Amino acid sequence: KGFYNLAQQGKQVNPPKNFLACLEQLKSSKHFLEEIFPRKLDTTEEFSNFFNFRKTSESLSFNDKETLNSLNASILNPCWDMLDRKGKMWRPVLGMYIGKAFNDNYLVDEKTRMQLLFLIEILHNSCLIIDDIEDQSEFRRGKSCVHKIYGEAVALNAGVSMLFIPFCSFLQKLLAEYSNNLEVLQALNQIYLAFFEEISIVHMGQGMDLEMKYSRIPDIQTYDDVVLSKTGNFPRLVSRWMLSILKTNKDTAELESIRKEIIKMMDNVSVAFQIKDDLLNIIPGQVSDSKSMIGEDIFEGKQSLMVLHSLSYLNDSNSSKVAKSERLNTILHMKTKDSELIKEGIGIMEDLDSIKFAENKMNMSFEESMLLIDSISSKVPNKSGMDDIKDLLNTLLTESS
Repeated sequence: KGFYNLAQQGKQVNPPKNFLACLEQLKSSKHFLEEIFPRKLDTTEEFSNFFNFRKTSESLSFNDKETLNSLNASILNPCWDMLDRKGKMWRPVLGMYIGKAFNDNYLVDEKTRMQLLFLIEILHNSCLIIDDIEDQSEFRRGKSCVHKIYGEAVALNAGVSMLFIPFCSFLQKLLAEYSNNLEVLQALNQIYLAFFEEISIVHMGQGMDLEMKYSRIPDIQTYDDVVLSKTGNFPRLVSRWMLSILKTNKDTAELESIRKEIIKMMDNVSVAFQIKDDLLNIIPGQVSDSKSMIGEDIFEGKQSLMVLHSLSYLNDSNSSKVAKSERLNTILHMKTKDSELIKEGIGIMEDLDSIKFAENKMNMSFEESMLLIDSISSKVPNKSGMDDIKDLLNTLLTESS
């Protein structure tokens, strides 16, 4: 019947068993996360263990209780509020499966590896806090958005802080522990280069997304660019990070070929997942329930693939399609929460076959990613790691939450 129809029926899919085992491993390693991003700072010593601020300036003290209280209230509290809402954690698990494909043979210890995986989730949550402010969203994961609780200014600063403070803390500790290990230091170069490249790309994508929302109607290729810049960057980043810390006997050219295929696979998956999320936003279910409304994207004026397909008829020769396209454009610019108007907008996208168009593109992108997984499987030491990735991605795409 297709994803859209099945999702309306509330189809649920059980996660693969080894996915749950990976989640348990992450849960039991949470103390590694709190070494680079603690929940609370009670003393100056705790602060300096987490972040060596004296490297910045020996004049800094942070020994006043009110200073620590302010740091807790303005940064750690709002950030951990978001982290404790618990996303699906599939990006860190994806990184674990990539390692498994290379027999979990790493240059670094378990702590360092797990901290890299946790950092991916921190960065993802950081962007969610900032996105919610920019989109004027009200709910995230069943609760009021962070900026609705702590205020926009504090939430914005906290979200930006999450991009840099934990990563800087991680780098400080890694450099101190592996200062004499040339292989790890070379891997470190790849880690922070990948970080700055992907964080730069995500801000470019967000800038395009925000600017084009009401000022221009992008084509499908531009849509892909925005999705690959925003949705695609963290699957790519976790892949690049895990590949950088692997100990492998493959030559540079062979490893680079595998890396390119993995990145291409992640890009195709990211397009499929973004379209899936856009579809779920206009369907009654867990996603719309967690946002307290169906069609929040229409209220936000979001240029989803379905919207862009419908708006492509603005200059069509068929007057009926033009009228429907113009009406949808009007509704998007209203920024309305009126359920009847949102329902009308969804109906227009159905009438113009935009939902079917989006579903077809989602399936094509996903099928391409599956073919790439098959290709990669023949080139890695442990095929079961790629099989796990295939099972995980199939589950993520077919579930309706």
